[in-house]
Amino acid sequence: MARNFEIEETPRRIAVGRVFFTIIASGLVFLTIEGGLVCLQEHREIFDAIDARPTETPVDFSRRGAVTVPFHQTYYYSHGEHIYLNLKPMPVVDGDITSIFAGLDGTLSIRDTEGEEVRLIPLNEETIENAHYRSIEQNSILIGQFSPFSRGEYTMTINVLEGAPALECVEQQIHARYYLCGLEYQIAALPGLFALICGIPALTISVIVVKGFVRYGWYKPKKRVDSEFVSRGQ
Repeated sequence: MARNFEIEETPRRIAVGRVFFTIIASGLVFLTIEGGLVCLQEHREIFDAIDARPTETPVDFSRRGAVTVPFHQTYYYSHGEHIYLNLKPMPVVDGDITSIFAGLDGTLSIRDTEGEEVRLIPLNEETIENAHYRSIEQNSILIGQFSPFSRGEYTMTINVLEGAPALECVEQQIHARYYLCGLEYQIAALPGLFALICGIPALTISVIVVKGFVRYGWYKPKKRVDSEFVSRGQ
């Protein structure tokens, strides 16, 4: 014989566990979205840094003089920053191309908006020769390199104390580039990994919570009582 069940009429009580896990799931979903957005932003900055040139200006290393130009620092996590010199036409020399800098003596300095010097690079044949062997850009000569510094607006001053005679009548232009070694992509992937770690439990908890919410809302399910058992007890 089938047994009869009745729903016990008692005051409905809030499902505290469901509320608690709803809050947990919401927090994990927020962290997942935030981590994903940060990951996308970091990768976007890397792609922008590949083609970025913090500064670019004509110079004349063949004679004494100084020039100051803006330096826009937009990326911080690069392996380093390089200063390149383009020459048109490229002088034809026997041996090392850096011999055209014989006699050059000068400095390249970068200062912040308050005038404080943040980087100083000597410019002479010896220092340019050392930098040239680590050049990664064709049709340019690497004349200096330095570690990155905080984002912001700076000025760069090229001060030539003694010129290089071989560069007379040669069109010269320098530009700065970010040196990206590949490690930047791994750093940018960390927020994505964090988003994945948060996303898996967020999805699992959300499915369980939503299922309970659809069936019972914020309340505990009503108790079912065996009417036959109740009548026997009476």
